[in-house]
Amino acid sequence: MIDVLGAPYPSEPIDSPIPGALNHALLAMGALWLARCLGTRLPDSTATQRAGILFLLLSSLNETLRGWFMNAWCYASPAGHWLATALGALPATLPYLVIAAGATLMNERFTSSRASPDTPRQGPIADPRGTAAPRRWLGAAALGVFAGVVAPPLAAWMQDGIMNALPLWQPENPWCRTPFGPKVLVPAYATFVEPALACVFCVALAWPALPRRTSYRVLAFTLLVLALKQQLLMPFLYVVYTDIPPLTALASMGQFTLEAAALGLFMALAWRHAAGGRR
Repeated sequence: MIDVLGAPYPSEPIDSPIPGALNHALLAMGALWLARCLGTRLPDSTATQRAGILFLLLSSLNETLRGWFMNAWCYASPAGHWLATALGALPATLPYLVIAAGATLMNERFTSSRASPDTPRQGPIADPRGTAAPRRWLGAAALGVFAGVVAPPLAAWMQDGIMNALPLWQPENPWCRTPFGPKVLVPAYATFVEPALACVFCVALAWPALPRRTSYRVLAFTLLVLALKQQLLMPFLYVVYTDIPPLTALASMGQFTLEAAALGLFMALAWRHAAGGRR
């Protein structure tokens, strides 16, 4: 859409903390649900292992490596600049680390509180008494708000410290300009393998816990991917909290929402076809 329709890249500043808080709250709720799926699908793994897997999934779905590579690629810089860009990208994963660790610990707490040591672990949707569900989701939302409000400024401070410590390696004067040609589009499409692979692991973990009816199952997974990629509400928040015309803002951010929705939708359909109707 950037090239075809002329929709600008969504780079307008957002001064309010509300969009970040809401997006991370939904991300944390999706991460908690995925943490429960991890506990069910990998019952012999430790909490640390599950938190690590969840962190990798969240980071990959949100294109951490892809973002670093494309940023470095567009500067055509020496090796030192690539390293500086990589180090500068690490603090951006801090919210995912906080949410992955918090969601895993929260899942462990609520799972152990409703089951005795001799009771098999309940599935991600089962909750016999139903008393833990409101606290669980409110806790996840609070965790997300905390991560969305506190972690990004801390990550920005860490990133500034890293880049200031490497003044000779700071990249400058990017050559990437719209309309993008093959030199930008080819690596951009190729590196999309990162979120696609993460989505494969997510659908494998979540599939048994999704609704049984195919249409509901596909819709639920698509919404899960939108939440995990922080795109469920972002087009509307971008319209409200930026100064550009509403339709321009909607097209600008909406192209990435459509991308995330397509990823979830087609991954669910592909998994459904590959499963051949099996649960």
